[in-house]
Amino acid sequence: MSLQADERLPLSGAQEGLWYAGRLAPDSAAYHTAEAVEIHGPLDTGLFETALRRTVAEADTFALRFTDTDDGPRCHRAADADDWPLHRVDVSGADDPEAAAWAHVRADLAVPVDIEKGPLFAHSLLTLAPTASSGC
Repeated sequence: MSLQADERLPLSGAQEGLWYAGRLAPDSAAYHTAEAVEIHGPLDTGLFETALRRTVAEADTFALRFTDTDDGPRCHRAADADDWPLHRVDVSGADDPEAAAWAHVRADLAVPVDIEKGPLFAHSLLTLAPTASSGC
């Protein structure tokens, strides 16, 4: 589905179910999910962010927002769909960096999302170890 910012389409059955569940419990984060990918070794964080932003821009579902209308709930492409933060969290100084990283993930998953305002996702780049310096 490729939506224009001004198009309003009816929800799919699954979207409608989540819409009404969200209306019944607006402070719930029950439907949040997370995925973690471990990257070992040096990382060009600028290149990583560029690739992530391109991926998000090409996936229409990340750009969706939901609106209540006289005809029922509708989805549309958000005008500000490309304006989202990449959270950078450095837990390398923690006593247990892995536990601190997972604590960040759990805390993020507990935050309710307003599906009308969005964004419907969050991305974090977690640093668990200091960057190795070259010894040349």
